[in-house]
Amino acid sequence: MKKKTFQWNDQLFQVTLDESSEGSLRCTIDEQAHEYQFIRVDEHTLLLRDSQGQRLVHTYRSGETVYVCIAGEVFTLEIAEREDANHRPGAEQMTGSSNEISAPMPGKLLKLFVSEGQTVQAGEPLFIVEAMKMENEVKSPRDGVIAKINFQENELVSVGEAIVEFET
Repeated sequence: MKKKTFQWNDQLFQVTLDESSEGSLRCTIDEQAHEYQFIRVDEHTLLLRDSQGQRLVHTYRSGETVYVCIAGEVFTLEIAEREDANHRPGAEQMTGSSNEISAPMPGKLLKLFVSEGQTVQAGEPLFIVEAMKMENEVKSPRDGVIAKINFQENELVSVGEAIVEFET
């Protein structure tokens, strides 16, 4: 059983994952339980099945940040301690002190929306990574100027590889 507290959109959530050997998963989020059948596709991907159907879930952890991609939507969660509700682990990255924007999942760099030297605003789309017909649009976490683009459209990228770099 794994138990963690995450912060997302300024709210704390207690998450417990209980994985059985028969391919079932019980996920409890703030005492609300959800039951799934699952198939582990690879180290970062699960195929979850429940009464509402099935969906691929991609996960990646970088330090205290956990990226969860479900149905093309990426959730960026910060690992937190419930006792310290005002502390935001990784907040410096969320406010934009990081100069690199990385691929949240392995796949093909389907589309680049920016070019080197371009000024972007927080929330503006930067690129799309596609994996298994699932598109994941990555948006700028802050205002800035694009210093470098490390890949071209249609190239394969790995989880955590820096796709775009901001000027310092």
